[in-house]
Amino acid sequence: MSTSTAPAPGFLGHGLRLRRTVAPPPPLVPPTLPRGASGPLARPGARRLRRPVLLVGMRGAGKTSVGRRAAELLGVRFVDLDEEVLELARHAGRPAAASAGELLARDGERAFRELEAAGLRRLLEPQLSLVLAAGGGAVEREDARSWMRRSATSVWLRATPAVLAQRLRKDPTFRPALLGDDPVRELGELLERRAPLYASVADHELDTDTLDVEAAALALVALVRPAE
Repeated sequence: MSTSTAPAPGFLGHGLRLRRTVAPPPPLVPPTLPRGASGPLARPGARRLRRPVLLVGMRGAGKTSVGRRAAELLGVRFVDLDEEVLELARHAGRPAAASAGELLARDGERAFRELEAAGLRRLLEPQLSLVLAAGGGAVEREDARSWMRRSATSVWLRATPAVLAQRLRKDPTFRPALLGDDPVRELGELLERRAPLYASVADHELDTDTLDVEAAALALVALVRPAE
């Protein structure tokens, strides 16, 4: 499967590749609105997704911006996993954090990944019709990857380290241990380590280096939209 879209400045990738066939889904249950969700329940004539759509990839790959726009086009909810993690931390009685990055820096990666895996399962297990943007490191835990493969149609949003670094310089969101003296090298090393993990869960890959948000969202919708 392939598409061609005129390059637009400011975003990443130019092709999509089908990785494997998605198994038939279990029955869906009526969706609810998790914290961090946005968008309408369904637009007139919108078709339910076969499974939740999960976006994985490096920070700066566009999971939130592209995912939110794709959810609007599909007429389903959008949820940012980072917001779910913050909510779970509050419920656990932990001190408030302004962002997922602040929570990660304060509580450490192990505690953060545990909350992330719990949030992922909480959102994917009910088989809601939604688009979910996962954090860049959500694939680090095997149990989280298992839930991704079992319960979602996963799309890996790809970007080169140079493009990722360019975008992250413009992003005011606090992100620990990133963008030091050589962010391109740092991101390249992190991507090299995570790429096999992303590939292990991805049903589709979407390269977005040369696509703007709208073009990338349209390409994503073409991959996951239910058949007529």
